[in-house]
Amino acid sequence: MGLVAVAVGVRLLYWLATIDYSPTSDAHSYHSIGRNLARGIGFAAHFPALSDHATAFRPPIFPLLLAGPYRLFGASVGLGRLTSLLVGIVVVLLVERLTSKIGGSIAGLVAAVAVAIYPPLVVNDVSILAEGLSLLLIVLIITAIAEERWLLAGIETGLLVLTRHSAQLYALVVAILLLRWLGWKRALGYLGVSVLVVVPWLIRNDIQMGSPVLNTANGFNLAAAYSVEAHDDNDFVDPVFDERFSELRLVQFDEIAWDRALRDRGLDGLRGHPLEPVRVMRRNLMYYFELKPWENDDAEELDGRNLTIRHITLPLFYAVTVAGVAGLWLARRNRTVALIGITAAYFSLASILTVSSPRLRAPFDLACCIGVGLLVGRCLQGRRPSVGAAQPGASQG
Repeated sequence: MGLVAVAVGVRLLYWLATIDYSPTSDAHSYHSIGRNLARGIGFAAHFPALSDHATAFRPPIFPLLLAGPYRLFGASVGLGRLTSLLVGIVVVLLVERLTSKIGGSIAGLVAAVAVAIYPPLVVNDVSILAEGLSLLLIVLIITAIAEERWLLAGIETGLLVLTRHSAQLYALVVAILLLRWLGWKRALGYLGVSVLVVVPWLIRNDIQMGSPVLNTANGFNLAAAYSVEAHDDNDFVDPVFDERFSELRLVQFDEIAWDRALRDRGLDGLRGHPLEPVRVMRRNLMYYFELKPWENDDAEELDGRNLTIRHITLPLFYAVTVAGVAGLWLARRNRTVALIGITAAYFSLASILTVSSPRLRAPFDLACCIGVGLLVGRCLQGRRPSVGAAQPGASQG
């Protein structure tokens, strides 16, 4: 109850600091799709065409989550924010349970408090964005694998793929770890279940959009980061508003064709500048780890953040990152901790290779909060994190 009170209180304070929040960009898209689902229109959106149409540009699970309360109480920005807030509270409680199993009760409590009050995570929980739900699924996946419940982990991973664009290859990473930890049968079973969860979405897209795609955003991200235009600007470009992509405006009425056209633009840029990934990663590393924090202000403002609070609390990011990485490193021999670290590394690499706005850093920030808990627990308890309680393949006796 104390954790819930702290987490709710901090989020409500930030809510008040952004009382005039109006969803734009990704948040507006999620809100609109959730509203259309609640109204019975279906998984439809205005973007990227100019009228509501069947879309696969956004993953489906978060809009489906919004559609429930929207259907019952009416679609509103406040209700969307409240839904995200409740998801964030659940994440706090699950982190306490997971970290306690790894490093003891003190570690669990400290990690949960860190998640409850850490500004980069708090701000996501009062926005209409899928970050909180993706963290919830990540914690559930790690917990299920720690308990050797690979079937449940496969279901949750499939849902994560349908929640977060950058999770498209995450199942392969986890399957490789399971192959080493639990054997090829369970690894293959986990991977198969993950795919089965995603298949209905692929069938829907094939029927309604003409192609069994996972999403229609990969081309956008590729062109935004690696097109000739992005190379010339040495920065992320927006193919929707950039006049250099004007010949593709009419193509936007067909999401599948637009996605392919943008993907071709991105691949053309890579062929012309094969070392571009190195430059993109170098630039995004500066943004991702706040080495040029002023460069992130535009992205933060677009996501509805309070920039004053961001600037005041930014030193916490550096402190939590250093302490969190240290805590994870000291406990790295624990398989669950290793999975947490690998998960954070995977999602970090996915962002650094494409788009690295601060909100996309959420899995890394969550891992660092857990690492802080493990570090403090290790110092106060004077012992190593327990290995058996949360480690796949260990005796539970």
